Parts: sequence; C-alpha cells; structure tokens
Amino acid sequence: MNIPSTADILPIVLSHGYLIMFLLMCIEGPLVAFAASFAAALGYFDVWIVGVLFVLGNQIPDVIIFEVGRYARKRKIHKLISFFRVDEKKIKWVEKNTKKHFVKTLLITKSIPSLPTPGILLFGYTGISLKRFFWADLIYNVFYSIFWVSFGFYSGMAANASLKYFRLGEYLPIIALVLLALVYLLIRWSYSIVLKMLKD
Repeated sequence: MNIPSTADILPIVLSHGYLIMFLLMCIEGPLVAFAASFAAALGYFDVWIVGVLFVLGNQIPDVIIFEVGRYARKRKIHKLISFFRVDEKKIKWVEKNTKKHFVKTLLITKSIPSLPTPGILLFGYTGISLKRFFWADLIYNVFYSIFWVSFGFYSGMAANASLKYFRLGEYLPIIALVLLALVYLLIRWSYSIVLKMLKD
C-alpha cells in the first residue's frame, strides 16, 4: 500500500474537499482523519462530517472485502484466499475462534497491522453472517473514528490557541505538517511494536 506523503496530505484535503478526503481515508485512514480534524479545528471543515466520513472510509472497504471472501467460498475460488498467504490452518483457526469469540477475534484482527484485509476476507470466507459482521465492525469503526477525530481536532485547537497567544499564526502550516509527521511516525512505531510482540 502506497501511503501519501505527510507533506502533501493537508494541502490535498484542503483543496479538494470532502470527496477526496473520503477516498484518502479508504487508503490511509488515521493520518487523513487527523489532518482533516486538525483543519476542522481551524474552521476549514465540519468535524462531524469528518467523523462520519472516517467511519464510512473504514466500513465500506471492510464490507467489500468481507463480501469478496463470501464470494470466494461460494465459488470455491481458493486461489483468491491463498493470494493473501492464507492457508488451510489459518482458515480453521479463524473458524474456530469466530464461533466462540467473534468480537474478540474481530478486535484483534482490526488492531494488528497487516491483518485487517486477510482477516476480514476470512470472516466472509468462513461463513460469518453479514449482519453480525456489519454491526460489530461498525461499533469498532465508530470508536476508532472518535479517537482519531478527537485527537486531530483537539490538537488543532491547542495549536491554534498557542500560536495566537504567542502571535505566531504565520507558522501554523509548518506546525501542522510537523504534527502530521509526528503522527505518521507514531502510527508506524506502534505498528512495529505490535509486530515485534507477535514475532516474540
């Protein structure tokens, strides 16, 4: 997955509005949500719309991937599943755990880097009902959205208030880009920590 440059995300979002924002959220949700929420704190966007778009930017791709998994099972297209390096052992593990602890398995799958796409694909492939998956996934995405949108919005408010107090308003774009870079590094760092824990 090609991640947009941190130096380009905020200008792109500000120039093209909510549609491009939504499309970018489908690719790199947290970073774009932070940038858009930061901009909302400065009056460029409506923070509620940003939050809804972030939920949709997570939910719609999830449902599409889930349906691809269901289609692969119905049509017995095993090559589609194996493309994501999913073998029979992993399929059986997901089937076993989703029957007993579906919500817990969903939380683990959505929270660990590189697992959401193959994990959601397997949810569809192993026969979980769309209704059950949809509502559990939606609840997760709502809380995920609340966290990132709040983080971006209050960071924007704090930065704006500080710059006004110190009369450094002209440096706001630079501050915003620095914060985006820090958030990007924070996301990558947290992902690397999780991956290291899994390997150990």
